[in-house]
Amino acid sequence: MMLLFSNKDKKQREPDPATDRKARAIARIIAKKQEKAAGWLNRKFGALPHPAQVICLLLFCLMLGGASGWILAQAVLPGPASGLKVVPNLPPKEHRQKLQLLPESLGHPDKH
Repeated sequence: MMLLFSNKDKKQREPDPATDRKARAIARIIAKKQEKAAGWLNRKFGALPHPAQVICLLLFCLMLGGASGWILAQAVLPGPASGLKVVPNLPPKEHRQKLQLLPESLGHPDKH
């Protein structure tokens, strides 16, 4: 188990065998998927000449880097207000007559 911020005074828990088995099973599945994808890519792009392989690798890196940059920019930069509109909260009609009797200094909701 990897601890980034370990506290030396705290007593470490013993790893749970069931959780450890599940983690190993998930890691095995991921490794199989990676191996399958690597074999497919090797078959498809292994026959290409070296300059074409380099160009494909550059295009892949640029596309993935661009997508990551776009996602990061969307998360960090302020964007347009996603179609939300602020509507004044007016009281029910039966109470509006009472509000019309208020002095102008308090403001009037119908003047928006």
